[in-house]
Amino acid sequence: MKSKLIIICLLTLIFCGSTAAQDPIFTQFHSIPILLNPSFSGASGNSRMNSGYRLQWLDYGNKITTQFASFDTWSESLNSGVGISIRNHTEEFTKYNFTQLDLSYSYHVKLTRDWTFLPGLSIGYGIKSFNFQGMLLGDQIDIVNGSVNQTSIDPLFNSNQVHFVDASTSFLLYNEKIWLGASIKHLNRPNISFSNGGNLPLSMFFSLHGGYLISLSPKYRNTIFDDTNLFLTFNYMQQSLYNRLDFGVQIEIENLSLGILASTIPTKMVANSHTLSSVNAIVGFKFSQFKVGISNDFNTSNIGKMGGTYEITLQYNFENIFDGFKRPRRLKCIPY
Repeated sequence: MKSKLIIICLLTLIFCGSTAAQDPIFTQFHSIPILLNPSFSGASGNSRMNSGYRLQWLDYGNKITTQFASFDTWSESLNSGVGISIRNHTEEFTKYNFTQLDLSYSYHVKLTRDWTFLPGLSIGYGIKSFNFQGMLLGDQIDIVNGSVNQTSIDPLFNSNQVHFVDASTSFLLYNEKIWLGASIKHLNRPNISFSNGGNLPLSMFFSLHGGYLISLSPKYRNTIFDDTNLFLTFNYMQQSLYNRLDFGVQIEIENLSLGILASTIPTKMVANSHTLSSVNAIVGFKFSQFKVGISNDFNTSNIGKMGGTYEITLQYNFENIFDGFKRPRRLKCIPY
């Protein structure tokens, strides 16, 4: 079991910190919209704060946590939305840590009476760190004396941080019932090598996402199903050789929402690998200006029992800080 744990942790480091990396992601992607797509900045038509916390792989000392927080708002006079966000990703076993602060912007273009288009971009500053001092490197082993040296001449030993500037772009297209968006992160492919003079470009991260709203409200009002909607959603992600497709359905009955998503791997890296990696249950509550989402990912892959994956998201909406109460037509076709 210990060898299996080490292999899994090393794979996690490769996937989350190398040129073939997968960025930290959330199952409840629609509840942290700015992380999904910078074009969502100001798209709600008011001022909004979002946060998310993801906890996975609790067993065997291999815990991985991801946190996210953002604020965005809309300006009628500028016809624009702006936002600021921060995210952090930590792996307990490897001591790998990633933190990034982003500023995002979107511009609202009214295409027709029904359709709105929002191009967007973001600029961020990131820090990746790794505790190489916690690893045993080859030149630390003294075979003759049967001892382990506390220092190493390996250039990675004292290079435990890398700083970089990151750029992303995106778009969002929507009407009353349909929304479709895409984002490309790491456009400038920043160098994330820990070695001095090294060159390890961060692979671009592509995401295509969207949804469709189906109203289930009855023809006659004053029933318990007056505000009932069904949302079909998907999110496809690609980074280097690795991809993932999440898709599912969420029903919203007034202040309660229930959803289920499937996480799949469309392109198999190994012939006999799994296609369905997890089935994810989501429960949401709305009260006053708050919205809370809770999810649990049930693993279906052959990676074994690692303790599960859990998320909680929180959103708070309040009056716009710019231009009084003016706002664009709000997206009604996405459950956030």
